[in-house]
Amino acid sequence: MKDKKHVEFRYYDIPQGDIVLPLSGEAWNKEYGEGKEKLHFHNYYEVGHCYSGEGEMILGEKELHFYPGCISLIPTKELHTTNTFGKKAGWEWMYFDIHDVLKKLYPDDVIDLYGRMYPAFSEITDYLDNKPEKPLLLVEYCHSMGNSPGDFKEYLDLTEQYPALCGGFVWEWCDHAIFKGMAENGKAMYWYGGDHGELQHDGNFCLDGLVYPDRTPHTGLLEYKNVHRPLRASFDHDRKILTVENHTDFTDPAGSISAIWTLTLDGLRTDGGRLTDLPSIAPHGKGEIPLSFAIPDKGRCFLTVTYVLRKEWCSLPAGHELGFDEIRIPTAEARPAAAANILSASGTGARIRIREDGRFLLFEGVNFIYKLDTFSGLFTSLKIRSCELRT
Repeated sequence: MKDKKHVEFRYYDIPQGDIVLPLSGEAWNKEYGEGKEKLHFHNYYEVGHCYSGEGEMILGEKELHFYPGCISLIPTKELHTTNTFGKKAGWEWMYFDIHDVLKKLYPDDVIDLYGRMYPAFSEITDYLDNKPEKPLLLVEYCHSMGNSPGDFKEYLDLTEQYPALCGGFVWEWCDHAIFKGMAENGKAMYWYGGDHGELQHDGNFCLDGLVYPDRTPHTGLLEYKNVHRPLRASFDHDRKILTVENHTDFTDPAGSISAIWTLTLDGLRTDGGRLTDLPSIAPHGKGEIPLSFAIPDKGRCFLTVTYVLRKEWCSLPAGHELGFDEIRIPTAEARPAAAANILSASGTGARIRIREDGRFLLFEGVNFIYKLDTFSGLFTSLKIRSCELRT
């Protein structure tokens, strides 16, 4: 960055009654004199257009190459300047007061918001059911620490139900921790509050993101993605009809999205196929697809419908998964066959014995024994007929 000793603050006046101040390079020189290339910031949002010459733009700590046709968008109070290669470059600018622009373009009651952080669902519905003058914005919601969140769907349902609910900002994007090398087990070590001997800290409270410090997705990000899938499905097993709802605002999925269906029984695939040609479905509309398969009498049966791109779109490759629906298919006997067999072999009058063994609780019955660690709240062993299920 250029020497900060020579930083300038430039104050521009927008004529009364106007919402923008347009300036060409020549007009700037005539009005303000030479010195455009000094490091500076100003009181209005700047939109610049380079129409001749090239060079580098210093924007904060970044150095960006510019050339004819480039557009610059520079927030208020952002330090910046340009260095030209060869003869001076030609620029023209427009300066805006964003707040005044919005006030003139929209009524105050449209851009004035009521903001809340982590409100209960009942608070949201109570506010919106009373036809408020101001729309509601969730300044923060779905705190994504540890095994949370888990309520993305409920918030999205409310957003789609109430036009006055603008949505919100998930807290937050990434975990904040410092990489400290690899542990003996081959896993990465990340240090957080207290690990450096600091006196004041919030422990692991800075690890509350949708991705790990190295930007590997948490399960929370996978949930967030699936909740915001473009299509949703339901199945009428009497009519053998799969109903697909289009939750996009502008896009018809026909020709760009296909679906893959899979039927599982007690976790094992029993049937499936590909729905390559989805019907034309208008935004926020529904389409019906005939889908027939044999429904078993016993066991836990699910129909999973996965939505994938048929062809490359933006930076996403063909075949990219956009989300899925898992639909329970009712059967006469819903218990998994393996569980039903175990219970049958145990006898209907079998009792479970619970005893303590140090920090562990043991749950014992006919043909099984479970071991629970009371410190962690996790099962450390699940044995059925001497077969360890937890490996």
